[in-house]
Amino acid sequence: VYINIWKRFNLNNMEKKTLLILCGIATVAVIAIVVPVVSVVLTQTVMLKKSPLVKSPYLEEIKNLKLTVEYLADNVVHVKIVDADDDTRYEIPYKLNQIPLIDDKAKSKAKFEHTVDPNTNLFTFKILRRSTAEAIFDTSMGAFVFNNQFLQISTKLPSKHIFGFGENNHEKLAHDLDFRSWGMFARDNAPGWGDNRNNYGFQPVYYALENSTKSHMVLFYTSNAMEYLFNPTPSLTMRTIGGIFDLYFVIDDTPEDVFKTYHNLIGRPAFPPYWSFGFQICRWGYNNLDDVKDVVSRTRNIQLPQDVQYIDIEYMIGYRILTVNQLNFSGLSDFQKDLEKNGTKLVLIVDPGLVMERNNSLYVKGLEKDIYIKWPNNLQPYDKDNLGTNEMISWCWPNGKLMYPDYMNANTHDWWFEVIKEFVTNPVNGSDMNGIWIDMNEPSSFETNELKPWNWLYPEDDQDRYPFFSLKCPVNKLDDPPYRTKSAFSFDSDGQLNPKTRLSQKTLCMIGTHTFQGNKYYHYDVHNLYGHSQALATYDAFKKVKVNKRPFVLTRSNFVGTGKYSAHWLGDNDATWKHMKMSIIGAIEYNMFGIPMIGADICGFFISVQDAEMCTRWLQLGSFYTFSRNHNANGNLPKDPASFKNKTLEDSTRKALELRYQLLPYIYTLMYHVSQNGGTAIKALFFEFPEDFNTYEIDEQFLLGHILVSPVLQPGKTEVRAYFPRNAAWYDLRTGKELQEGVHILSAPIDYINIHLRGGIVVPTQELGVCLNTECARKNSFGLIVALDKNQKAKGTLFWDDGESEISSSNHYLANYEFDARSLKISVQKNYSGFYGFGQNFNSVNLDGNVVDSSNIENKDNVVTISNQKITLNQYHTIEFV
Repeated sequence: VYINIWKRFNLNNMEKKTLLILCGIATVAVIAIVVPVVSVVLTQTVMLKKSPLVKSPYLEEIKNLKLTVEYLADNVVHVKIVDADDDTRYEIPYKLNQIPLIDDKAKSKAKFEHTVDPNTNLFTFKILRRSTAEAIFDTSMGAFVFNNQFLQISTKLPSKHIFGFGENNHEKLAHDLDFRSWGMFARDNAPGWGDNRNNYGFQPVYYALENSTKSHMVLFYTSNAMEYLFNPTPSLTMRTIGGIFDLYFVIDDTPEDVFKTYHNLIGRPAFPPYWSFGFQICRWGYNNLDDVKDVVSRTRNIQLPQDVQYIDIEYMIGYRILTVNQLNFSGLSDFQKDLEKNGTKLVLIVDPGLVMERNNSLYVKGLEKDIYIKWPNNLQPYDKDNLGTNEMISWCWPNGKLMYPDYMNANTHDWWFEVIKEFVTNPVNGSDMNGIWIDMNEPSSFETNELKPWNWLYPEDDQDRYPFFSLKCPVNKLDDPPYRTKSAFSFDSDGQLNPKTRLSQKTLCMIGTHTFQGNKYYHYDVHNLYGHSQALATYDAFKKVKVNKRPFVLTRSNFVGTGKYSAHWLGDNDATWKHMKMSIIGAIEYNMFGIPMIGADICGFFISVQDAEMCTRWLQLGSFYTFSRNHNANGNLPKDPASFKNKTLEDSTRKALELRYQLLPYIYTLMYHVSQNGGTAIKALFFEFPEDFNTYEIDEQFLLGHILVSPVLQPGKTEVRAYFPRNAAWYDLRTGKELQEGVHILSAPIDYINIHLRGGIVVPTQELGVCLNTECARKNSFGLIVALDKNQKAKGTLFWDDGESEISSSNHYLANYEFDARSLKISVQKNYSGFYGFGQNFNSVNLDGNVVDSSNIENKDNVVTISNQKITLNQYHTIEFV
């Protein structure tokens, strides 16, 4: 409970008006001085004092707080609560984008109000939507705590339709509010290693659909370990164990408007190169380069397109990053060049840790530049490097002790650029890789605090030479905070408190130190920023190494705003129908989080099965992820499509991938717009149809832009129940047949996935033809599908460039299409144009005033197809139905 001391309007020295409010458990007088109305409000400040009558269950209470309110533009309210007496308290060093303060808070779509309960004198605040007066955040239920290592805030929720927070595995898109709780802490924890646990990323933001069908997002901008708890009231409690309360409320009318504003706040997503939207193959466990060549060859032999081949940690010398094992992977650089000649790209994995060896030049250069995470100066580590330095030492995949680069450090950015450049320019011990995959960057450290790691490589009977080793974290208030959050205690043995799991499980000690812009930070505070900072450094390094080319970076761990630098995949899933279905949830959530380039390991990473039916259905689904990659774990039976030797799977996959490649100009344009404006590519149905309540619980279908994907997600099924939202026209992508809104039971034989277009869009296409990658397919002619809405109108765009250069006004083209009043205005080179739902009579078609030969026009079942019309890309054209 806090006492409200005074409130100040404006940041300048205008006359200060005082409002004195005393609150606490005891009944006290409330004295108020009337404050004149001030029309222009830049900030609002409220000073709070801890009531001496209320005791906290935790030590180190913060006695005095300062709450500030900012109205950013017309749809963001920023509420920040800090220690009024200590301006050195931890705050996230990465700042969000600057949104200008509004000149008049009355113009904002939301407003901040604070109140004092007349019975309890409890200070509370609300954020209200101005148009409906509905509270979207309301702390009047109490439970507000601000201690040094325990912060808690609770709010009533405006509805039960709550989505977001991440990264954790749950089986429904909408959150279960029936007393469910989740921990949040970036950890090397695969989706199949226990339900109700956090995984690799840290996304402390949720989205709410209000009962009015309007929506908002709330970002709790913290990087400390946290947890959130739901109550069916409905209500939400958020706890963290460090930092401050830094809350951003994004309020708008439609879901997409909310997402666009949020993404502009945290940073709009990167725009990946065109080839990265093609089909990709990977596995952990290629024994040698011949294994990799075999996969590429057998994929080509069954005529499946492939744009990217990955290689996991086995290409390295003893898993040492940016090295090439000359015994098994000799000729890697030449292999990469051969791939490129055939239109295929190579992406290699890189982990964070560096082996401590005098002959490891990467490690030694890192020492010289002072880049590693360290113990604090006042703590003598139990195990030192033989050079006598103070770096923290750990263990992971390599057969040697590791140090971890501090990617927040500017020195590390310089070092990272140099070592990547050296690797990609080395024709023998390197490779000019086209993209980079950063993994294990939570960061992962095996069996921290245990006797020895599970993968200890040395003989147990030779402890004199190779004593057991793992990172051991000393007892202190950072590694052993008074409240561990569910991020730690959900891992306690058998659900009991003994033995206790520490925050440092499978990662570094919380007392380790980082450096950012000359300031020191504990790992306790910045742990969840590690993958983000590595993604940032990697993106910047690749931009310098690959001059004028857009980087492709794929990261496992992530934070708020990581989409500016990297794509993400959903981690080490299982080869199960359950995880296939859950991948849709993950893809939708990460689009909300601002990482639209997203997908799961198609056919599943873990579990050594070759379930041809499941993999067939997953390859169909994965053909419509924005990031489409088949991946598999070491020791498992191979799961790349050609390995099954199953004709049904091959034929089905070929059909699905042909559809994907046909739609790539549309997908690419969609991702271009998202990168420029924010917003989502993979959408829940309610993103586009918030007024259709039937869409709120649907998470087995999704929209890719305006393309409705309805996959089969259960074994033995040859039908799928699909919902087509109200107030829209819908067309079968393949035939143009119109479907009415509502529920349909669709035929879905084993070689078929149902794909439908929403009326009102113009879809640029490009047939795959005989091509087996985007480099070849990009040379084919364009097509156009016009799917009309109920008013016989449609709009669309095409973004086109060379597929990899930095975007500028001189090297890309943006075409606009609009069909209205029996006329389509276009500016695109094309092979054919199809008009779905055009049931009007016409006698002829004119292209730029010239009559199109009737032999090139087909009109069947309300689908008009115009073919063999060669027109230029850089001029405007008109098609008229006469």
